[in-house]
Parts: sequence; structure tokens; C-alpha cells
Amino acid sequence: MDINNDAYFCSTTADIWQVIGYILFAVKVVIPLIIIILGIFDFFKAVTSSEDAAIAKAGKSLVMRLVIGLAVYFIPLIISVIFSFVSSASTFIARGEACQQCLLRPLTENCQNYKTIAQEYRQAQKEGLSEGNDYRYEAMHCYFAYNNGDKNGVYIWGFSGTKKYKNVSIAEKYTTKEACLNKSNPTNINNYIMDPSDGDSGNYDQIIYLGDSQMNGVCTNNNLSNCYTCVGGGLDWFNGSTSRCANADATSTVQSDVSGKLSGGNAKIIINLGTNDLLGGASTAASNLLNSYKSLLNGSWKNAKIVVTSILPLRSDSLNLNGYIYKQAYVNTFNNTMRSQISTYKNKQIVYCDLGFTSSDLASDYGTDGLHFGPSGYQKIYKAIQEKCEKL
Repeated sequence: MDINNDAYFCSTTADIWQVIGYILFAVKVVIPLIIIILGIFDFFKAVTSSEDAAIAKAGKSLVMRLVIGLAVYFIPLIISVIFSFVSSASTFIARGEACQQCLLRPLTENCQNYKTIAQEYRQAQKEGLSEGNDYRYEAMHCYFAYNNGDKNGVYIWGFSGTKKYKNVSIAEKYTTKEACLNKSNPTNINNYIMDPSDGDSGNYDQIIYLGDSQMNGVCTNNNLSNCYTCVGGGLDWFNGSTSRCANADATSTVQSDVSGKLSGGNAKIIINLGTNDLLGGASTAASNLLNSYKSLLNGSWKNAKIVVTSILPLRSDSLNLNGYIYKQAYVNTFNNTMRSQISTYKNKQIVYCDLGFTSSDLASDYGTDGLHFGPSGYQKIYKAIQEKCEKL
């Protein structure tokens, strides 16, 4: 990365701009206090003075100080105006936001993210890493990344503010580095890009998604590969029966299929399963599923890490689905049982991940039955899986 290139200058010097931002912030706090203290002191001197013009002189001094104080408060506005002109005139805005954020809002998380990037860049320089020989430090424009658990990976032109999971809001995807550098034939993306060089997810060859109709919705609406789902199934499907599966691609050999994936490496398996077993007893359902997972970890899935997610909330406290009554209390019992039993299990290759949703969080995303979701809901759920579960 060329630090003299205006497209990267702010990103790579964000920590310096943050220091200047702290100074501006301190000045904005200190100057009013100084004005008040000096004003009180001047008027006290004027009142106790025998000079007739002393009060008028003190008043004039106070006005001058107030003018200076107001001028200081206009500095952020002036900076914002300057940046607005610059952004329309050059590519500086591609990274210029770092300067603006850290100058005007040095205490925010955005500025801290930019500062982290600047520090990583300097560390990369120190270690002799540069564009072309280590994708973590490829100028923050062309970098290699795994996308949605795809082991093949892609090249990304974009900008990221975080270290483990790169939230790329404006980015372009390329199949080769040459195309990325030349910016030819891009595919626009708006997704979370996982950097396997940092964090636990990078220690696994692949991510596998497994579950019922809700996981099927996550996979379908987020174009995920490595998905094994049974629409309508639960423990029965996991143990080999597809009699309740409504999707044609459901396999009766899910355990051995996943074992085959593990034969040449390892994997992190994200499981969302259990909703269709609630009516047989929520606690029992959780215990039976967990026992099956444990058995596999001691056998053909020994190269896996299982992440069991919380099952999702219902739209209301009680739902009548084709004569079957589902209750939110069952969901809560299942999740609490699964969380408690996993926390006491000695094998840490299995962990519990609370997606953290309430019905109000997903209120606008439910489908007509109150159990399933529309595309926006499944995208929201996948985002939670990425942020909370894939890094465990």
C-alpha cells in the first residue's frame, strides 16, 4: 500500500487523526470553562475597582472571548464542509471518512475501527508484509477472503472496519487477483466476508449448516453451500428417516454425508434443529438431540466442532399449526435445557450459541404462519449466525 496515495492516506493514519480529534474535543470542553473563569475574575476586579470604565472593559473582554469560543465550535462545521468539497473532487472519499470520523468523533466505534486498521498496516510494514504476499494487508482494496464458508475463496475490492469479520457494505467480487487489480467484470456484493487468517473460524476447512425448515430458509435466502436440511424433520431425520421431510433434497444419510466431508479435513457444523420435536417434550427433545451430537463427536465427527444455535422464537405465545399447538414456553425450555447441558459437558468441541432474538426483533419478518420467515428475516438470522456463532 502506498501511504502517499490519497485513496488510502486517511485509513493508514487514522490513529494520528484520532489524537488530533482528542485535542479538538478537549479544547471544546476547556475553552468555555476558561471563558467563564476569566469572565468572573474580570468582573470581580471591575466591581472592586475604583475605575469607572472597568466594568465596560470587562464586558468588552468577555464579548471577545465569546467570539473566540464560538469560532472554536465552528471548527467541526468547517472541517465537514472541506470534506464535502474534497469528496466530490477526488477518490479521497474512498478512505477520507477515516479522517473525518476521527477528527470530529474520536470516541466512536467507527474511529476505533479505522485506528485498528492503521495499526495493522504499520505492523504489516514492520513484518515486511505488503500487497501481493499476504492477503490480510493487501492495501485494503484487493484482498483474498472466504465468502459464506466457500473454501474456494474470492478476491474482494472493498473496505472493512473490523478485524475478524469484514462487514463490506460497498464492495465488488472478483474470481482472480488480476481482475481485482484491474477492476474488470466485477460482481457487486453486500455481505459479511470472513477472514480465516484471524479468529477460530480460520482453523476449520469448511462450515456446514444443518437443520430443519428454518435453516433451509437461511441457506436458500443467503445462497449458502454445504447445507443439509429437512423441512419438517427433527431428531428422526438426523437419525436417518426422511418420512417427515418436505424438501426433495433431504438426505436420509446426513450423519454419514457429513462424515464424508470430514474425512479429508475438519469442519465447523452450525446446527439449528429441534422446533419440530417440541411437542414430544421440550427438555426431552433437547437432551436426545444433544446425546446424538455427543455420540458423533466421539466417533465419525471427531474432527468437527459443533455449534448448536438457539431455536427461534414464535410470533406469539401460542400458535395453532394444523391442529398442533406450539408455545413459546416450549421454545424457552428447549433453549434453556440445551444451554445448561452443553455448559456442563466436558468436551468443548460442542458449544451453544444464543442467537439472541425475541419475537419483537423479528416482528416484521414473520411469514403468515408465525413460525417461518420471509427473505429479510432469514438474512437477519444468518447475519446473527455469522456474528455470534461462526466465530465460536
